[in-house]
Amino acid sequence: MSKARPVNVAYRLALLLLLTLSAGNLAWAGTMSVCGSGDCTWAISVDGNEVMSGMYMADADGNIILASPPGEIVGAGYTVSLDNMYGNIDPLVGFGLGATNTSGAAKTFAFAFSLPLGGLSVPINTAADLGTTFTAFTSAGGSVFPTSGTGKIVDSQDIVISPFASVDKGVDIGAGLSTTSMGTVLNHEMASGSISSGGPYDLMSVIVAFGLTDQTGVGFSGYVEQIAVPEPAAFWLVGPVLLGLVGIARRKAA
Repeated sequence: MSKARPVNVAYRLALLLLLTLSAGNLAWAGTMSVCGSGDCTWAISVDGNEVMSGMYMADADGNIILASPPGEIVGAGYTVSLDNMYGNIDPLVGFGLGATNTSGAAKTFAFAFSLPLGGLSVPINTAADLGTTFTAFTSAGGSVFPTSGTGKIVDSQDIVISPFASVDKGVDIGAGLSTTSMGTVLNHEMASGSISSGGPYDLMSVIVAFGLTDQTGVGFSGYVEQIAVPEPAAFWLVGPVLLGLVGIARRKAA
């Protein structure tokens, strides 16, 4: 009987450790929200004028569902397309989009996405990824270039609704591409950052804003993601359990 008791205690401590870690993980995620009016939105603009907008949905697990992507929109000397949108409002937003310009002059384009955060608190780790495919249709070449105030094609902010406040996540990405001849050039970029102040945040805004010279086209595929950093208090809960397991192991070894 005396030998069985320590094993029983060790089992209980191990179970407590698993429960503590599980509870901690649930508390750290804690950003799930639901789509409401003005929360889960997307919009497309050309030369500063909105040409289409809409809402997406999220399932019970927060997975983004864009049931009917608008696809290609044809305008006077241009096309724009939102081909897909994916991710999770816990929160990650990914996109596939494109544009062409055959208008005879440079044109600007912007795709805006809004994602509910449900009161996400700092500290927050952030990341972004962007793949670019740029094509010049003539031997004159051309370029795709950023038009946002950050000097990058993808600008991402976290927003507090009331009182209004906005902070850059430090993962603005996309320097643009150019070529001096006809053909296609590719680029892939990654970035990571963090938010250490402000909040709790209600919305995440992602804007893909760029210009195209005449007779060119571009496709973008990328995402912006952020994760709340585990609270230090969770490790204080785990610590005593780990020490207890170490103590039992030492006694058994002795």
